[in-house]
Amino acid sequence: PVSGFVREYGVKFPVAALAVVPRFTAERGMAVPTTVLVDKRGRIAAHIDGRFDKASLEQAISHLISE
Repeated sequence: PVSGFVREYGVKFPVAALAVVPRFTAERGMAVPTTVLVDKRGRIAAHIDGRFDKASLEQAISHLISE
C-alpha cells in the first residue's frame, strides 16, 4: 500500500491515494499512478500518467523551479 511506501522511503511531500477511482479519471484516461506537479501559484503545471524515469521527473521539477 501507499502508506507503507511513504514510511519506508521517508517521503516528505504530500501524497494522496484514492480508494475509489472517480469517474473523471476514466474519462480523462489517467493512469495509476498519476503524478501531479503544482506550480508556485497552486495551479496544476503538469501531470504524468503511469510510470516514468527519475531523469524525466527531475527535468519537470527543474523547469517548475526556474519559473
